[in-house]
Amino acid sequence: MMRRVLAAIGLTLLLGVAAVAQDLGPLTIDEQLALSNIEEGKWVALREVAQKMLEDPKTKDKVSTYFFMGAVLHSGEGDLPRAHWYLDQCIQKFTKQYGNPPGSTAPWGWLQKALLEQGQVSGEMDQYEEQIKNWDQLDSLLFNRYGAHLPLIKTFYSWPLMKLGREAEAREKLKEALEEAPFDEATVVQALNSLGALEMETDHLAKGSEAFQELLAQVRRRGWKQSVVYLRNAGEASACLLQFDQAEKLFLESTDYFDPKSFSNPWWDLATLYLGQARYAEAASALKKCNQWTHDSEAYLAQQTWAANQQLACELMLQLGMTERAYELANAFVDRPDRKGGDSVQRDQWEAANMIIFREAANARRNSMREEMCWTKGLKWWQLLWKQRDLAWQAYVKGQQAASIIVSHGRILSCLRYTYAPGTVLIPNYARMELPTLLGPGTTLAALDQLEAKNFETLELERPYLNAIRFEAMARAGRTDEALASMDQVLKELPASERLLAVRVQARAAKIYMNRGDLAKALPLLQHVMEDGPGLMRSLEIELPVSYASDGSAVANEVVGMCRHSPRFSEQEGGFKINVTATQASLLGPDNSVLRVAEVGKPEKKVTPAAQLCAALHERFFAVKIDLSQEDIGSLDGVVTGTVQSKKMQEMFFPGSTNPNDTPREP
Repeated sequence: MMRRVLAAIGLTLLLGVAAVAQDLGPLTIDEQLALSNIEEGKWVALREVAQKMLEDPKTKDKVSTYFFMGAVLHSGEGDLPRAHWYLDQCIQKFTKQYGNPPGSTAPWGWLQKALLEQGQVSGEMDQYEEQIKNWDQLDSLLFNRYGAHLPLIKTFYSWPLMKLGREAEAREKLKEALEEAPFDEATVVQALNSLGALEMETDHLAKGSEAFQELLAQVRRRGWKQSVVYLRNAGEASACLLQFDQAEKLFLESTDYFDPKSFSNPWWDLATLYLGQARYAEAASALKKCNQWTHDSEAYLAQQTWAANQQLACELMLQLGMTERAYELANAFVDRPDRKGGDSVQRDQWEAANMIIFREAANARRNSMREEMCWTKGLKWWQLLWKQRDLAWQAYVKGQQAASIIVSHGRILSCLRYTYAPGTVLIPNYARMELPTLLGPGTTLAALDQLEAKNFETLELERPYLNAIRFEAMARAGRTDEALASMDQVLKELPASERLLAVRVQARAAKIYMNRGDLAKALPLLQHVMEDGPGLMRSLEIELPVSYASDGSAVANEVVGMCRHSPRFSEQEGGFKINVTATQASLLGPDNSVLRVAEVGKPEKKVTPAAQLCAALHERFFAVKIDLSQEDIGSLDGVVTGTVQSKKMQEMFFPGSTNPNDTPREP
């Protein structure tokens, strides 16, 4: 269930033409200290020096002052708009003072540093035309200094050109760089990494994988430095070709090379892989490590990954039965998509994805509230009635907005392709099954026919995924006989690593059989759903066929009465069994195997024992079977680690006002 998001390499680490002392001119003590702070990543100390220089009448107008302030706002605080403003001022002041191009005695190193920093900021703000202008100016500066165009600089162009759809120009730049510097480590690494991303974004997945494998081979053969970026990208390329074991191996290897300046977080890839495989305990562990990796990275990278991390946590929590927390997370990230300057996809792919996952979370929370109404009375019952109706409206609105984004960006065909395909909407493959509802089953079936007629390179790899969506579209169109006739073949062809997608297909088929009154065919399918994806019962609003057995106590009898009003259960003989005592409820499968056990915890004020037990069984029965402590649960969203970085992220993304990164402002 990987999502193909290929990461760029941090350019600061690659530029092998760093200015030497004479390029910066005579340095003051403050300038020497600030440069040392940058080299050592001491951002607080750098901010103090930069602020001091800005407030001192003797240094407030110096080029270096504005560079230092821009650098710390970018790398230390992640405040891209203000960093952009200071760096722009630095470039303008330098040009005004020393000319363009600068004279031979000018301290041109300051301009080089400012252009490199500003180029990265522009890219991270999705300002790709501006980023290209930065590289033009940097290339001109270095040509003026060295009398030649440096091959490494040519590789910098490929990423923004790719983002702008200028494929031919990007390829030409990379070809020139590799021909001119075939043995330069920085040039080869940047060029092959960018080439791999370019091939995959232009639907040449096999060639993309070849580029990453060639990069790995050269790095290992020549003893070059290993990097999380291309190891992780190579893993993503393997996943694109459904080589999931190889992908997992590369992701795990890449976790050994933590880089605080890297856009890559392999624990995110591992968590999504494990979630799709229904390996929930491993997914939870990987998600915790993903959050820690993010917290330990530079502050500016949070704007590239925050929403993606939260979306992943939301998806996992839905399977853990934690619908309230999942909805809270979805409500936070739905209107705050990540900036996409650091990876290969476009912003709208994440915008639509966030809305689709929000819709899933809102519907799950709504259905959880409908369950709660069966043991709730009085004013709270009426409040739940209103809230669940409001959630239904929210889910509908965001679903329509997601469909609008897909259509307006020309992604009707691409969004139906699996999560490894270029241009697709970045949601898990099991969530992609909701697209026939959002786009309409007729539109979806017609689009699937068009896709298959294209006979593109990876059609045979993707066909099982397309057939799964076709199954769903036929079911939604009322063509249930055709859908059920195709189910066995769909399940047979899906990769084993797509366990949750297979369970989603089984859940839809089970609902069809239930609607037909065919309990015998529905039960084995529901058994799989309850074992590997119980959260889907809420998503598809499926009623579990059950019979009840009470120990005769007043509490047990009351619980049974409440469950008979629950939208999650349908009383039928021959199905699942719910055994209830005064303190415990057990769910047994059709084969009498014990699937879940719910117990009454510490008595709660103003909650009857029966209501408490009924709530516990709904919570436990429709959640996957893994044991997590409160600390584990709290750390899944990355908020309660207590680290300095987590506090910075909290202040950055929940300041009680609009996101400061949305509107550039002068200081």
